[in-house]
Amino acid sequence: MKSITIAPLDEHFFHAQLQVGKYEAFEVYGHENKTETTGFVHFGHKMCGHAGVVHGGCIATMFDEFLAFTMLWTEGTIGFTANLSVNYHKPLLPDTSGIVHLHVAKKDGRKVYYKATLVDEQGALYSDATSLYILPRKPSS
Repeated sequence: MKSITIAPLDEHFFHAQLQVGKYEAFEVYGHENKTETTGFVHFGHKMCGHAGVVHGGCIATMFDEFLAFTMLWTEGTIGFTANLSVNYHKPLLPDTSGIVHLHVAKKDGRKVYYKATLVDEQGALYSDATSLYILPRKPSS
């Protein structure tokens, strides 16, 4: 497959947000079956849109990053986000930790569809996402 170059960490948007008050923790673990990952995230107090509520864009960005790591785990490469749809079920308060479950829903050629959920430690659903990622083209010989 064609290799993709990721921006250096000091220039990468998401990695610049890994700091106190923002994304304070971001961990992802791949399952042995190579079809799913589980993540842990902690949203700091500087992630609000409305007062006292984590901004939906921060949640969407978190899903996109976790899904990219999931694609790397399941496919061995990072692709391109073609679609990301996020549903918000209840407000997420700042200084809250979440558990993210992500898995391959379907594969169709270079298209890989994923599903993800963000829950708290008791399993309460805050948001879910579906996405379509495109694998890079294989280099022509």
